[in-house]
Amino acid sequence: MSAKKINLVLKIALGYPLPLFDYLAPHDTSIENICIGMRICVPFGKKEVIGLIVEKGESTLPPSKLKAALSLPDTFALFSPEMITWFKQAANYYHHPIAEVIFTGLPALLKKNLPIAQLLSTRKSRLVQATPPKLEHNPLILTQEQEQAISAISSNLSQFTCYLLKGITGSGKTEVYLQAIERCLPKQVLILIPEIALAPQTCQRVIDRFGEKAAIYHSQLSPVKKLSAWHAAFSSEKQIIIGTRSALFLPFKNLGMIMIDEEHDISFKQQEGFLFSARDMAIWRAKLANIPIVLGSATPSLESLHNTHLNRFVPLVLSERPNEAMLPSVKLIDTNLEKLNQGLSHALILAMKKALASHQQSLLFINRRGYAPTIMCVQCFWQAKCPHCAGRLTYHLQYERLRCHVCVGAYQPFPTHCPSCQSPKIKAIGLGTERVESALSHLFPNAQIARIDSDTITTPKKLNTALDKIHSGESQILIGTQLLAKGHHFPNVTVVGILHIDSGLYSTDFRATERTAQLITQVSGRAGRANLPGTVYLQTALPQHPLLQAILLGGYDAFARYILNERQQTYLPPFSHLAIIRAKGKSKEALVETLSYLKSHLTCQQEVKLLGPIMSDSSRHKDFHQAQLWVLADKRSALQLTLKQLSDFSPPYSVKLAIDVDPLSTY
Repeated sequence: MSAKKINLVLKIALGYPLPLFDYLAPHDTSIENICIGMRICVPFGKKEVIGLIVEKGESTLPPSKLKAALSLPDTFALFSPEMITWFKQAANYYHHPIAEVIFTGLPALLKKNLPIAQLLSTRKSRLVQATPPKLEHNPLILTQEQEQAISAISSNLSQFTCYLLKGITGSGKTEVYLQAIERCLPKQVLILIPEIALAPQTCQRVIDRFGEKAAIYHSQLSPVKKLSAWHAAFSSEKQIIIGTRSALFLPFKNLGMIMIDEEHDISFKQQEGFLFSARDMAIWRAKLANIPIVLGSATPSLESLHNTHLNRFVPLVLSERPNEAMLPSVKLIDTNLEKLNQGLSHALILAMKKALASHQQSLLFINRRGYAPTIMCVQCFWQAKCPHCAGRLTYHLQYERLRCHVCVGAYQPFPTHCPSCQSPKIKAIGLGTERVESALSHLFPNAQIARIDSDTITTPKKLNTALDKIHSGESQILIGTQLLAKGHHFPNVTVVGILHIDSGLYSTDFRATERTAQLITQVSGRAGRANLPGTVYLQTALPQHPLLQAILLGGYDAFARYILNERQQTYLPPFSHLAIIRAKGKSKEALVETLSYLKSHLTCQQEVKLLGPIMSDSSRHKDFHQAQLWVLADKRSALQLTLKQLSDFSPPYSVKLAIDVDPLSTY
């Protein structure tokens, strides 16, 4: 009896949140001559689309039921077997279709049915790189701690180790990165940064040191520039790539090291679609490639600190600033005891006057853009709220409109009368960056003021212009949101004012206190970075809060010990593993019913707890309601077993489900 014939097919990812599709090889090509990781053109419905070959295997369908692929644009694979394994690992861990995982970082031009060489032929010269650079041939003189960190990293370049470089603000982490990179060359290095807004300064430091060996990659590049940078990594044309989380998906030919600056930053967690952590996926990629990875931060995430306690990460510490520069002193200003002058305390105003007289700079941080976050009727207490979500509308003087910061694009004119009682007494309450700027222009009429927020900084060019004015001393007072809070080196800033931080101390999100402590530490670190002493004025209505007291007395380390102890007692990450099943729909009842059904039908091991359903804090978002079901487990394996059961569950048509593994926000 003859053996059953096995028909091999190609299993192809098509870039949609769908499973892999089975296709026969193109009629003019043998399947044996086709490599996993290649692009392929296939018929899909009435269209022809580009997919990527993920596997060769058997199909549950007979060949007569399968369509044949049309053509292969290239003669080589875009991704190595190692990267395909990495994609599968991520898809399994985050419970997301592998097709969308693979296409997350693929340049849009590679979805065209043309050879890569043809796509690049007229675009090669448009690679993104610096234009003013002066190469620093002589690296900076190192402190002993910097030398020890560089030595530790460079002595293990041929094996996987995860280093946590914990350096206080201004301690010279970037110089450690640069000299470690130098020792890794000619192998390739990937440097991940959290936000494009931080790119100009970091990129310039790298390109000043390494010139044309480096290139930039992030999601806001034009399709042409994105493809050029992608190919530069693929071909080893560039040895150093600096980019945001999408750069993690570049197919490096000879990757030798990964570095993640500000590893704690929430921007490394994708918030829509494929909900991955770029930091965690980078660690997996380094492990598969057997190369070192360096996580750097002045305020490491509690997960990373916990991993050093478990000896999973190797700690490297920078506890001092070069050239004997001192950390700033921090003064708490109790706003309950003092009448503020347009939101500013007397002590802060006096310190700013002294700084101006001494030709020094001041920086004010407030994490609210716009003029005022609340518009209220004095007579009936009506408040202007967004009709599409649960948020309040913020008044923007610049646009003379009320705008929603959640539903981007939703706005209304400023009301002349209360829509509830028709009273003309409408008041703008609270502080935003615009209002602080207006107040400062009256308090310091002769000072040049720079406002750095997403309303004023809409392009990298505008950010560079603003930073140039700060560094030249033309701008004497700086006001900003998180765009100004971290990563910047302003040697002439001696006064920092933190104007509104209290909301993070009583949020229902258990991670809010961690983010608040990180912000306070990062903002404070902008002061006293050169030989000039710095002072931070932290205005608060909660001066006795344990978090503020811990930071005041022992810095971020004391806070981390306090919160880690609290997390352990309350069974929260990193002492447990959390996933949130997020439901979204027009009907609250349908959301609760769907999550309640899941809760009653999921088979859980004893160490798994299901909490909810819970309506989200921002339960209405862009006309949709949101609810959550929390899955908490002692062991990651138990959490994954529970979540895998969701693959067989189809929610009602009106409800959309998403699984958020290791969420960084519980909103």
